[in-house]
Amino acid sequence: MARLAQKVTIQQYLNLLDEQLEGKKYLCGERFSAADVHFYSLTKGKTTGMAPWILHPGRKNVVRYFERMNAREASKKALEVFGARIEAQ
Repeated sequence: MARLAQKVTIQQYLNLLDEQLEGKKYLCGERFSAADVHFYSLTKGKTTGMAPWILHPGRKNVVRYFERMNAREASKKALEVFGARIEAQ
């Protein structure tokens, strides 16, 4: 029951995040920031492992955000180094 409640809360947060990302490239607007580094690093592994529902097609802004973050050269390099660990989460 607690896990279900936790998932619902996370889903609500992600829906709110999707709304907040409307018209923005990054979490704090048009500029890439430490908030993006932190959020992406905490959630990337979850999107490929235990919580692929984070990137639900109904959250088009969240999906686009992850596409932008995945395309960044620094993200690609980090995933080369840490990718296997991230996917194992």
